Amino acid sequence: MAPAQDGKAPYATMAEVMGLFRPMKKPVTIRLDADVLAWFKKGGKRYQTRINGELRKVMERESK
Repeated sequence: MAPAQDGKAPYATMAEVMGLFRPMKKPVTIRLDADVLAWFKKGGKRYQTRINGELRKVMERESK
């Protein structure tokens, strides 16, 4: 959203309205237990996306 003078966004961007907003990704190195990684990989391609989704759920739940 574009910021207003008071710092609050008065309107949503077209991408936000259409649900196209995607947070910026940052490459990292993370060490996971082999069985945890194998479990996510067993689900097929895009396992990194699924790991990110699960971490996001935890983050949002803990932020409340």
